[in-house]
Amino acid sequence: MMTEADGIVSDHTKVLKMWLYTLWLYAIISVKSTIGNQLTKISGSPYQCSSTWNIASSAVDLNCFITDNSNWTFQIVQKWAEEHTVENMTVYIKCGQNGSIILRQPVKSHGLAALYIETCKIHQYYRYDLSKDIRLLPFTIKTMEVVESIHVITYQELSKLYSQHSAEVNSLYPCYIPPSLERYVERNVSVTAIRNGYIDHDDRIRHRKRIPTCNYTHLSYYEKSISTRSKLKFVSRFLDKGYFPLIRVLNFTRLHLATIPQKLRGYELSSEHFIKQYYIDLSYNRISQVEFGSFNNTNRNQFTIDLSHNNVRVITPLLISTLEAIYPGVLLFYSNPFSCKCDQHSLIEFLKNSPKTLVLNYKYIYREKCKTPIRYKGHVLSDVPFEKECHPLESNGNDITITVICVVGAVISVFVVIAYLCYNKYFVCLRYKRLTQKRDTISSNNYEYDAFISYSSEDESWVKMMCGRLGGPPYHAKLCLHDHHFVPGVTIADNIFDAVRSSRLTVAVMSEHFLSSQWCMMEFREASYKSMLQTQSRVLVIVLDDLDGLKASLPPDVDLFLKTHTYLRVTEYGFWEKLVNGIVQARKDSDTRTYDNTTEV
Repeated sequence: MMTEADGIVSDHTKVLKMWLYTLWLYAIISVKSTIGNQLTKISGSPYQCSSTWNIASSAVDLNCFITDNSNWTFQIVQKWAEEHTVENMTVYIKCGQNGSIILRQPVKSHGLAALYIETCKIHQYYRYDLSKDIRLLPFTIKTMEVVESIHVITYQELSKLYSQHSAEVNSLYPCYIPPSLERYVERNVSVTAIRNGYIDHDDRIRHRKRIPTCNYTHLSYYEKSISTRSKLKFVSRFLDKGYFPLIRVLNFTRLHLATIPQKLRGYELSSEHFIKQYYIDLSYNRISQVEFGSFNNTNRNQFTIDLSHNNVRVITPLLISTLEAIYPGVLLFYSNPFSCKCDQHSLIEFLKNSPKTLVLNYKYIYREKCKTPIRYKGHVLSDVPFEKECHPLESNGNDITITVICVVGAVISVFVVIAYLCYNKYFVCLRYKRLTQKRDTISSNNYEYDAFISYSSEDESWVKMMCGRLGGPPYHAKLCLHDHHFVPGVTIADNIFDAVRSSRLTVAVMSEHFLSSQWCMMEFREASYKSMLQTQSRVLVIVLDDLDGLKASLPPDVDLFLKTHTYLRVTEYGFWEKLVNGIVQARKDSDTRTYDNTTEV
């Protein structure tokens, strides 16, 4: 039975509970108020940054959006982080159209753990901050990603770096990227150079020679991918000047690499420079020759080198010996334009006769499709009768049979030569007649197109990329392409003649496919003949493939043209600027219109 005293105690207990509950709510409101005070904006409009503070982990996320056509500087973050004594900060920066940020090396800030930059123009990256405050800050950043952005570099800042600050920079900050990084990504990042000064070539050479080898003791993932120009020199310099004891992934896809960087060949892959398990992505490049030199995987490193979607045509006996030497390491050759001629026979023998543990990594090659010869194009390698096609002729002593075969072959060859000469004579006469009829039209400067692009359909993807840039701003070149402008119902020969005649310039995208196409060769010869008639060069050759191995089989007129004319290689320095200048010069030669070529390429 409850007494009056019990009731009084019960009432006091209820009051005490209510008081404690009120105190608890007040404490929560006070904490929220404190957090709210910490979630201040970093900068005013237009530099909108918002912060999210995780009390449990003391982590801060800064989200900054740089509005269209506005400028912003990373120093805002550095100052804010110092004022708030940040310990673990992740910064996300995204720019609107033509949004720019100033980001100077070294990339440091109080508590900076990760930095993500997207669609920005980055200025002053090579104008190092050598102040004492920055120097005393340690490198804390572990992740850095720059995507779909542009580095805007001026000759003035490079000149100062090479001539005035080279020794100090190489002493304080010798690494290409912050040495504390565990993950670095640079994807589809281009460079625009503003030529507002002069760079001494000798200063640049001396600066690069002074750069010491950097020990990337934390780096496990490095990516530099997607570029419209070859990045072989940059990749080679980065690898040559680095030591990567923990690297697991090197991603160099879509960089227009024509060869494998030197450091990724030979003994270094199996040495202490790399750990036992790693992945190197060299896919979607232009690598045709796979050479690793002296390679012995004594450390049994289980690495993978991805050479898919390149230009590897033949797995040579030397390369097969490399496949055996690097085991359990493996090379991937998916979706390469394989040749199914007899020079591939040694690969088939390797797949049939090698140990199963080794061959298991390369069984997929049986399912790869042939690119050449024509009769096997599109077939998988396993369907090609290599034994029948490539088995050497065994002599059975029947000399008469061999003699008959030789005689018949000689007779057929004579008839082929005679037929070719007759056809060639007829074709030359026909061309001369048409040229005579249209000579007045040829000499006219009333051109419909800036350039006629002559190319093989096998190289269409690269050509479309080139035409997209030439046809867009700021060049607005009017280009003639056979798949768009050839008139249906008209003979191909007449379409070719009209295209060459109505264009100021013929740009021949020369590759192995181009040389094997009769129509491409007709276009090249028509344009060459037009140049002779006008006593001006009207042909610009772009060498897409490495033609050094084909020089012995080049048609005489092509060989003569390449020996007597300046041509462009897609891998050479300044290729794009030279191509634009060639088209611009053709405009100036044919009419009096002006052309603005001051835009940086």
